[in-house]
Amino acid sequence: MGGFTVFNIHIAGRHLCSRRYREFDSLHQQLKNEFPDFPFSPLPKKWPFKLSDQQLDARRRGLEQYLDK
Repeated sequence: MGGFTVFNIHIAGRHLCSRRYREFDSLHQQLKNEFPDFPFSPLPKKWPFKLSDQQLDARRRGLEQYLDK
């Protein structure tokens, strides 16, 4: 087991907060439970192993798209 990645969230160029992927996943599940008929965008897929820099960048871009919707 290694460390974990924290994603920094910026709005209008200012740092808002830092979150782990699992926190995004937990929020996503809560939102889907609260609003079952809303067509939420999917989160980037979970991966049980250490991600490469390229995979981390793809996850970051996927989270950006998720937050932009």
